[in-house]
Amino acid sequence: MFHESRIAGVMATLSFGCSANVDIFSKILKDLNQGVNEDDIVEIIILLISKTSDEDLTTNNDTKVGWNLEVIVNVLATECHGIHWRVVLQKLDNPFFFLRSEKNYQKLSWIFVHLSGSQLPAISLLKLWNNKSTQLSMFTYGLRADSLDFSEIVSSDQQLGPDVKMPNSGSWLCLSLFSVLLELAASGFSIMVLEIFVQAASLFPEYILLGFAQVIDPGTCIRAEILRRTLPLFTGLPGSFPTSHVVMKRLLKVNADLLVLLFRIALKRSSSVEDIVVINNLLESFDEAVLKRVEEEGAIEEIIGFWCVRADRFDFDLEKRLKGALLKNPSVARSLVSFVTNQSNNLRARLSGGGLLSFISSLIGSLTTLSKQYSCRRYE
Repeated sequence: MFHESRIAGVMATLSFGCSANVDIFSKILKDLNQGVNEDDIVEIIILLISKTSDEDLTTNNDTKVGWNLEVIVNVLATECHGIHWRVVLQKLDNPFFFLRSEKNYQKLSWIFVHLSGSQLPAISLLKLWNNKSTQLSMFTYGLRADSLDFSEIVSSDQQLGPDVKMPNSGSWLCLSLFSVLLELAASGFSIMVLEIFVQAASLFPEYILLGFAQVIDPGTCIRAEILRRTLPLFTGLPGSFPTSHVVMKRLLKVNADLLVLLFRIALKRSSSVEDIVVINNLLESFDEAVLKRVEEEGAIEEIIGFWCVRADRFDFDLEKRLKGALLKNPSVARSLVSFVTNQSNNLRARLSGGGLLSFISSLIGSLTTLSKQYSCRRYE
């Protein structure tokens, strides 16, 4: 119920005049003869932010009549000893509290900073509120302004290094932030939450990708959409982000499945021998198990060019691999024949000059024979 606090009740009754100057407001608190607690702060914030129009909030420099925030905050600051500010923000999960605009949020943030000495504590927002629309507004404005305090939640070992841009607050290092935003999305705010993540991904793509690599989507499809947009940025190919290898190394620790998928995307997008050599070198910087998974899980259309280049440049038995692939799945025969046909002008003898994709010329005939053989077997 609103105005449970005697202070907020008296303020509402006396209206703007009680904040005309420090002496008047101090006398009101003195006459009430009570200390200031968390409930008082909450009710005063609701009165000043949600029950008052922006035009009725003033400072010492304004000539118009309204609540003088500077007077109120300066006096309250002398009375706020022992206040638990996490609790204050938690108690703003209140049906009477709402933010009409970003300006409202800025006023709230200003009040918190001047009363508590720190930014709004993000930890109080990381569980789903009953007042979900206000919680979403807090995240929308707070993340945009990078003005929520995550210092108690994130640690330096989560950082990717000085070459990777991150928010000053460390917000997008916090996996609980991803989870609560996805819960809000599942509660009917999916479009607004997606906008938050898209904006964040444009600024901090490394941390957004790695965050989604470690959380479960409760059925909103936002995780899949953001990964679809961000994964191709870190293939290591020309035009991708220079932080690709940093992201890959972290993916190996937190979600090896996505690392394998990233290499498959890179192979699919490769368009030259040089591209495939880059991918090969990246793969060789990881455990052999990663390469094995890429080869086993990749479609033959993704892998065949990679195998051809490895056969040409490195010690690699292409014919053995192709026979193994055909034995495992005879239906790939058609894809292999199609590859040979489509790339006939680019195939060349091993280590000879020219050509876009390397190949062992003597294998072309046997590959075609093998492909036809396995194609026929399937239908016998």
